[in-house]
Amino acid sequence: MNPTFWISKLVRNPNATIVQIGSNDGIQGDPIHQLLKDNPCWRALLVEPVPYLFERLRSNYGDDPRFRFVNAAVNNGDRAIFYWVDPLAKEEIDDLPFWYDQLGSFDRDHILAHHDGILEPYIREMEIQGMRLPDLLARERVDSIDVFHVDTEGHDWKILSQLDLARFAPKLIIYEHRHLTESEMASSIQFLSPAY
Repeated sequence: MNPTFWISKLVRNPNATIVQIGSNDGIQGDPIHQLLKDNPCWRALLVEPVPYLFERLRSNYGDDPRFRFVNAAVNNGDRAIFYWVDPLAKEEIDDLPFWYDQLGSFDRDHILAHHDGILEPYIREMEIQGMRLPDLLARERVDSIDVFHVDTEGHDWKILSQLDLARFAPKLIIYEHRHLTESEMASSIQFLSPAY
């Protein structure tokens, strides 16, 4: 599936609002970056917990007032340990894929499962105060969502399940299902089926 194609096909609102949870740097592997640049009235809430990626995200989008940036992780609102890969890994590991820095997760084992555990010495952790999705949307005064995009390395269902579909009814929901359990996959399909 090409998310960029579907966004451009389905989103006809000239003043569209996009909410992206797990924005990384806003460019690498990002299906919305170019669309946001090409549509000067589209707005976005961009959320990224890893500090160095958050700074790159802000830099890549610049000072455009259409974009709001939140350096946070969305979960059930509890304090939690969040894991990410130190950028030093790129300098020290030959042939490291470009997406190594997209592996930030609440699950350390998720990162270890990639590249036969070679990233273990580069895994960093930080304790964070998580935010519930409804609290984030209320705080940022999001009153409509045209595209809801989640890419959170296995935490996607936990976030998607907090979205009030009756209130927001996004035209398009994009989430990474590859790392969901069978139960989470079934729950996400059941959650979305009545409306999508």
